[in-house]
Amino acid sequence: VNSKQICRQTGVKLSIREHESDPSLRNIELEGTFDQIKLASAMVRDLVASVSAATPPKVPGGTAAHGPASSNYKTKLCENFAKGSCTFGEKCHFAHGASELRKSAV
Repeated sequence: VNSKQICRQTGVKLSIREHESDPSLRNIELEGTFDQIKLASAMVRDLVASVSAATPPKVPGGTAAHGPASSNYKTKLCENFAKGSCTFGEKCHFAHGASELRKSAV
């Protein structure tokens, strides 16, 4: 299950936004009826738990143990994140804001 499937199955609108004060956190916003939100919330909790369990441990460089080796990594802003719909979160290869933006190696 991913965020698009949750939206299709429940009918909610799901948005992932930056946390107001902690850039390492994200806020998940749900819009819909009470019953839709209740079902989607349970599905989101399951999804977050499964993603958290499958995430490789961080190494002291700030990247995941098997992180991307691309020279274009985080050299462009994520268009989906700007729209509030990036489903990759910390695994996204694009920058989620100016603070993550890097200069191109090429």
